Amino acid sequence: EIIALLGIMLGGLGPLLKQQAELKNVESVEIARPALRVLLPLLRWDFDESGKKLQIISLVTLINLMAAAYPIMPHHSCKIICELLACWGHSHRSLSDCKRNNRELCLTVLSLSTHAAAVALVFCGKRALEITKISNFDPDMTGHILRVEEQYQVLLAEIKQIS
Repeated sequence: EIIALLGIMLGGLGPLLKQQAELKNVESVEIARPALRVLLPLLRWDFDESGKKLQIISLVTLINLMAAAYPIMPHHSCKIICELLACWGHSHRSLSDCKRNNRELCLTVLSLSTHAAAVALVFCGKRALEITKISNFDPDMTGHILRVEEQYQVLLAEIKQIS
């Protein structure tokens, strides 16, 4: 029941953050710190099907939060990118244990966490990118980081086209 309530809360928060990002006002910056304190630990909550769904909602909400409060995201870059990499790593490790129904959810978390990490590189800047350059990751994580950086470059190219 608690996971359902958290899902409802985050489901309502996401559209509000998207709206704040479009308005570009200071209120979204004010909610960034407390929102990160709630969202980042939820990325680790993947014990069952409900947990995977909560992770997906949390990832979408985090993307909206980064867009809404982009001016201060570089200050939180280390926390954000580390949690996103950990989210991907844990989901990747548990992929073989996922049952048929959960497998789709696991794959969704992997894909969405990759996209969220690329978005984080855009909004968090050089500090987040420096973390991805650490060389002592395992081969699976290194491959994931390369995919994140490729998506990051695609996002940058799209932003340049719009500007």
